[in-house]
Amino acid sequence: VQVGPLINQKQLQSVDEYVQIGKSEGAKLALGGHPLAEGTLGSGWFYAPTIFADVDPAMRIAQEEIFGPVLAVLTFEEIDEVHRDYFSPPDRAPGTSITELSVFE
Repeated sequence: VQVGPLINQKQLQSVDEYVQIGKSEGAKLALGGHPLAEGTLGSGWFYAPTIFADVDPAMRIAQEEIFGPVLAVLTFEEIDEVHRDYFSPPDRAPGTSITELSVFE
């Protein structure tokens, strides 16, 4: 995977603030969660690819676009939950992906 830098220092700080918000709201930080400050990446605005698990649909990291390398993983039991919790209103789920298509069988 190739990850480029963020656009500027302000955006790097914004991404880091969202990571702190995710942790404070109870999401489980599974990977990353920090600026890359060592080696050649230390001279740019690089942020480690970050994954949160145990994300609730009401959390800000699930509701708002972060514009950085942060993935919020949400789970569901029934397809109706997806429509109710993740697509209401329709513009609430940027970057949403359904990976287990067996729910549609």
